[in-house]
Amino acid sequence: MTKKTKIYIGISNFLDQGLTERSKLDLWLYFLMSTPRNMRCNYGASIRKRKGRFQARVTRAGYPEQLKTFHKREDAERWSRQVGYDLDNHNLKFPPNEVKALTLKKLILKYMTKVLPFKRYPANEKITLNAFLTKNKFVSDQLAVVTPETFSNYRNRRLVNVKPATFLREIMIISHVYNVARKEWGLDISNPIESIKKPRPDQHRDRVFKPGERETLLNNADPLMRLFVITTFACWMLK
Repeated sequence: MTKKTKIYIGISNFLDQGLTERSKLDLWLYFLMSTPRNMRCNYGASIRKRKGRFQARVTRAGYPEQLKTFHKREDAERWSRQVGYDLDNHNLKFPPNEVKALTLKKLILKYMTKVLPFKRYPANEKITLNAFLTKNKFVSDQLAVVTPETFSNYRNRRLVNVKPATFLREIMIISHVYNVARKEWGLDISNPIESIKKPRPDQHRDRVFKPGERETLLNNADPLMRLFVITTFACWMLK
């Protein structure tokens, strides 16, 4: 048992010996202000005694609150340290009911808050995600309802207005949000975008010479390049 743990246990036992709630609060404040910073609780956990048992509570920004009750305080502290470590290292798997309560919109907003600010060039990605949230009603659906069929219908609608390459750039950003939530945030979810058929990017481009451009190209090309250009024009005219 560490020195910090012994201090916390000693204070907690002392607080349970008939002090008023006001006295307990004053004593805790004095203890926290006088304790060196390196000895304070650093895993975002609190433990309180309720009906003869100890309830441990661990919180982290962006994660659901973790609660569990124990008969012994030592077990509650051990569980709190382990959960805090798992949250910091993204090892904690959340219960299915907590995942079901999440919507695609909440997932994207969390990504924009927790991941996007640390990217080197987040501007284009932010514009794409904001447009996706604004123009699609299904982002308010729970993750369990957003299926590959949802994104296949979105693909068909989107390809009416944009080219395949544009759609692929946009949908890969949404797919990355799913992967981050699954790998780094411990959410037990699948990525429905991985199951849909992706369009083949069309890189074909028609370009016709403007008046004078052909002559300029031939006049500025070296002899070998000039021969190549003339041959290309001849083959194109034979089609």
